[in-house]
Amino acid sequence: MRLAIKIVSGIVFSLMLFSIVAQGEETTALEPLKVSLTLRADYTDNRDSLPDGLDEETWDFYVKPRVDWLIDWERSYLDLFYAPSWRYRTDESDTQNEEEWQHDAGLRIEHSTSPGTVLRLDEKFDFTDDPAVSQEEGVVRRNSSYILNRVEVGATHMLSEGWTGDVAVRHMTKQYDEDLVADDSDEDRIDGIVKAIFQATPTLNTYGTVMYSDYSFDDSRGLERDFSSVLLAIGVEQTINPQLSVGASVGVQSQDYDDADIDVDEVPYASVWVQARTIPTTRIRGEVSHGLRDSDVYPFASQEYTDVKASVEWDVLPRVMLGVTGLYRNSDYDDAAPGAATAGDFVGIADGEEDKIIAMGEIAYKLNDRNKISLMHRYEDVDSDVSWDYTKNTTRILYGRSF
Repeated sequence: MRLAIKIVSGIVFSLMLFSIVAQGEETTALEPLKVSLTLRADYTDNRDSLPDGLDEETWDFYVKPRVDWLIDWERSYLDLFYAPSWRYRTDESDTQNEEEWQHDAGLRIEHSTSPGTVLRLDEKFDFTDDPAVSQEEGVVRRNSSYILNRVEVGATHMLSEGWTGDVAVRHMTKQYDEDLVADDSDEDRIDGIVKAIFQATPTLNTYGTVMYSDYSFDDSRGLERDFSSVLLAIGVEQTINPQLSVGASVGVQSQDYDDADIDVDEVPYASVWVQARTIPTTRIRGEVSHGLRDSDVYPFASQEYTDVKASVEWDVLPRVMLGVTGLYRNSDYDDAAPGAATAGDFVGIADGEEDKIIAMGEIAYKLNDRNKISLMHRYEDVDSDVSWDYTKNTTRILYGRSF
């Protein structure tokens, strides 16, 4: 299955590149370069997300330039960016650097081969020491430098009047810089997704989704944590009016583990969301979801989770924006540990739950079209049976300028 997915990825990517090269004479560039600079200062009272009594304070200072290269072809679009950043930490631990260079890079290509077919390629590369690139997800891991690369190739095709098909292949790899961490935390994931969408009315879409995922993890102790996952779901999206839309998806999700001591797991999958706005000042989004996913805690292979997310953005004044975001996640780790795991492999107990709460507030002020400053505060609270409990506060001051 993994080989087949890689072959399909290569074919789609090759066709995309061939089509783009073939239309080279039609290429035009519109304002191809955008340059920006971000200056940032973060203060945290718990540098390494450790329990009370072991927490350490620190300041992190960042200087981050960014260059975007944008090109429009007649039937294609390219967005390429690179953003190196220099970080200085005032109180680093014994295993951390006082100064460090980090890197972000990304690529997006879209190409229309015909009026009803669009090919796409997305790639995102990060070299960072943050335990989670997407902090809203609340992933808890040791604070170590790693490379994270994510690539997706896909195609959308209009099958007939009202019907659209979408096929995508995604690959993610995470490789830690520190060998001791890499031996237990390097991972790979491959997803294959097929989606059929039917536009029943101008404001109502229904769809069906089939997704196969394959996870693999390095493990110095020889524990088998690899597994595959299959998701079958149907969904609906309804635009009630220009300011309000809702959606829901339900199905079943199952996982098959390489470790014979972990039983095949099957749970209901569900996701319900609502999105609203009052033009032009307020944007609201809420979502509740339930399913199976990979573990955030070693040595478990997976978790059954329930997420509740909400966010509000409010343009108080033409130049002032207030934002509030909240996440609650309950993770169930019962019967998800490899059979060969010993008591010494667990931080907590071998069967248990974990609750995460993340709350963020932000105020941003737009000085003019090219300059912006913002102040953000983030609060994390983890109550865990399977790992350690901790709380963490982070305050960020940011200045951004585009040129």
